[in-house]
Amino acid sequence: MVLPINHSDMIDDTSSHNSFTSPPTIPPSFRHIMTSNIASGMYPFQVDNAFVAKHSDILQHSFIVILRLRDMSEYPCQVYKYQYEFKSKIYIGTGWYNFCTAKNIGEGDRLQFSLALRGIIPVFNVQIERVDE
Repeated sequence: MVLPINHSDMIDDTSSHNSFTSPPTIPPSFRHIMTSNIASGMYPFQVDNAFVAKHSDILQHSFIVILRLRDMSEYPCQVYKYQYEFKSKIYIGTGWYNFCTAKNIGEGDRLQFSLALRGIIPVFNVQIERVDE
């Protein structure tokens, strides 16, 4: 289940007489609550569709992504892309299992991903919020 980051300040209320609001913006990061299948690392992880659409110029040309944690540990992962109709889906595959097992990712843990770059290689800075914390 993908949860968008709650940005309560996305409504344009600069004018009290203006009845229009700004269109919603795509946050520079996304959160995901881990299911048991994905947390086990046995299945690829699907990157949030809105996030992919926003950053397709970066993500569509890469076959590798690096998952980086606060302790600066890094996990290179292979990226799989599926294009159908006018939509793209991106999955993090090979390397995802190593990340999940090394960091003991469990069902219910919340992961927040934000995009950075190292040259042309996308880097996802990952923050882990444990379900039992």
